Amino acid sequence: MDIKKYTFITLSSFVLSACGGGSDSGADNNKNQSQPTNRTKSQLTLAYLNDKTPLFADFSTDINSDTPAYNYGQVLNFKSPLSSKTYTFTYNFTANDLTYMIEAEYLNLNSQPISVNIYEKNCNNDRCLYSRSFTCKPTVFVCNNTAITVDQNTGASTLTFNHTKIVNLDDYKQLNYLDGSITGSLAQKPQDVPDIFPTGMQYEMKINGENIQYILAITPIKHSHYEKIRLINHNIIEFWTNIATEGDSIHIRIKDNKPILGILSFNSIYDIIFGYDTELGIYPNIMNDKIIYNPKNYEITFNGAEVEWVNLHMTLSGTIGP
Repeated sequence: MDIKKYTFITLSSFVLSACGGGSDSGADNNKNQSQPTNRTKSQLTLAYLNDKTPLFADFSTDINSDTPAYNYGQVLNFKSPLSSKTYTFTYNFTANDLTYMIEAEYLNLNSQPISVNIYEKNCNNDRCLYSRSFTCKPTVFVCNNTAITVDQNTGASTLTFNHTKIVNLDDYKQLNYLDGSITGSLAQKPQDVPDIFPTGMQYEMKINGENIQYILAITPIKHSHYEKIRLINHNIIEFWTNIATEGDSIHIRIKDNKPILGILSFNSIYDIIFGYDTELGIYPNIMNDKIIYNPKNYEITFNGAEVEWVNLHMTLSGTIGP
């Protein structure tokens, strides 16, 4: 199975994991009691053969955290003939000195999920390394024996598993079983989904490159219209210009109308990030005023946003939109 890997880096202090973003200790929870929190409560058990691992946790983050403990996602997919609305529920927590992210995706809240993914990470000093990953989905095992209850007014959800079969992605012969429930709640009701429709506008994005031996000095980006939009909780919105496994793509995450995450995937060769990660040798030279989001028409404009990776120097210019 081909799995396209992305690298996530920050524009501010954002890391796409629960590392450093919340607390399950008494001291930290007392500190958060004075302010509203998003919360995940887990009473799950992960079993392999006779080995059972309890994943019990009560994990919370501040309402304005870049990495909420719980994400209620409402998704618009413009590749669908009906521009259908789907849902994602993401639960972050720590248990047994490891960090977990469980994400369930639904076409219909009255049916079984399209997929359930579990990511187990070992985090140290705000840096996380993936340990194990588990999944159920149509190409592996169809997700069965699950039930979800959702309050769409508050965004709260409870996802229950009854001996649900999931596979270890590192060893497809290793079948695991998930039992118990996990609950997510928000401190503020989720945002309403606005009327966003594909437009006939002609958007243009270009990469201006220096010392790049693999691409031309000025290269247009083929995909500049959104194919997918996800609204998360009350103040986060994400845009993708290409959801296929190949081809160039821009993924931008906006919080409170300001960009906090950007990923450029160019011709399936590079995942070039607007941000900073010393391990990967990616060096940023970007400011938020070079990426401007217009909440009235949902367009994002790049004014010479600079990206450096190893010996490659690029600037992004142009606009993407619906």
